Amino acid sequence: MRGAKSLESTEPRPANGGNLLSNATYPCYWMRQDITGNWFWIYFSRNRDEIARSSECFERRADCERSIKLIKDSASGPVYCSE
Repeated sequence: MRGAKSLESTEPRPANGGNLLSNATYPCYWMRQDITGNWFWIYFSRNRDEIARSSECFERRADCERSIKLIKDSASGPVYCSE
């Protein structure tokens, strides 16, 4: 079941106090849990800017992973514009 997104989240940190994202390869998706334990993802660009975030949270990590796969698979989809 999907829940409402919490604005607060727990920041994953290694034992040495650094940030796990410093070891990531960019661009990348980053999955994390909010304070209620629900999963969401953030997409970071090559220059390490956060440019997208899942529009909902997921109780199961597998559902969050599936959401990322849907986004990746839509890369060749058409783009429409309303003026």
